[in-house]
This record gives sequence, C-alpha cells and structure tokens, in this order.
Amino acid sequence: GGIMITADGDDKDMYGVRFFNDKGEAMDEEDMEGVVLGFKNIHNQSQMKPYVGVLRINSIHRKIGPANDSKFVRSFANISVTDDVDKSLRIAYSPLYGSGVDFLPILFEEHGYKYNYTIKSQSVKDGTFPGLEQPDPTDERVYEKVLIQAQRKDADIALVTNPGLSRFGAAVKTGEGEY
Repeated sequence: GGIMITADGDDKDMYGVRFFNDKGEAMDEEDMEGVVLGFKNIHNQSQMKPYVGVLRINSIHRKIGPANDSKFVRSFANISVTDDVDKSLRIAYSPLYGSGVDFLPILFEEHGYKYNYTIKSQSVKDGTFPGLEQPDPTDERVYEKVLIQAQRKDADIALVTNPGLSRFGAAVKTGEGEY
C-alpha cells in the first residue's frame, strides 16, 4: 500500500492524507478501519519504523528510503539540456514551505552553482504557508521575499517552487536590473 500526504497549493479543504492499497486503489472504509486502529496503537515515536520500503513500477521493484534519496538527487546532476551554463549564476530560491528545500539546493551544488541564496524563512515545511494565500508559482504575490533576497544579493534569477515540487516559476533580472 501507500500513503500520500497532500498540501500542495490545492484548496485547503483538499489537504490531508490519502491511503492506497497494494493495487494502487484508494482504500475503502473497511481497509481504513485497520489503518486507524494501527495508528491508535502507536503510543510513542520509538514504535514507528523509518520509511524504507519497496516501490513497484511496472513490475520492477525499487528499494526506497533515506539512503536512496541522495542517489535520487545526484541522478539529476547528470541531466542537463546544455553544458554551456555560467556556473557563477546567482540564484535566489524559495521552496514556499515545501519539499523543494530537500532537493534544489543540493541539486544546485551538485551542478556546481556557487551562489545559492535560499530563503530561510520559507524553507521550513509548513502546510499553513504563513503569509501566503496559496503557494502557487503562477501568483506574483509569492515572489515578494525571494525578490527582496534577489535584489539584496544581486541574483541573476529568482526561483520559486510549489510545496510538492511539481511546478516552478522564475523571475530573471533584466539589463536594467529589474525582475
């Protein structure tokens, strides 16, 4: 089975946890009773196991877990549309309180970018997205803090990602110094 935790720019009434059975189908009420009972029997954190399991994709089984996260991130370091990129590019980045903080700063480093200015206040995972109506990269209002940092650090690009790291937006510095 699997668990998907959502808080990704959708309407807040859609946030929550979704459970799936071993066939990839949403669990029915009977299956969920067993899950709820299992959670009720957890009385302290020592009873919980770290997440390590097997991911099945098209009959191919892959081990997943923290040890493999870095391999996953490093694999992206080999993917590029061009090698002709100035590695001194200054990047101001905000993960908008989501999972991008675990991946993009590492990816920038793996690719050899020297200047990465991640917005610390928006690097804490928080599904309430403090100060944002929605963490949507298509909404210009989410760029406020990253643009302040970009201007302060003379960044070439200001990048934001939604909390689930499925969408991004960018503001690029013009020749006049505007974004």
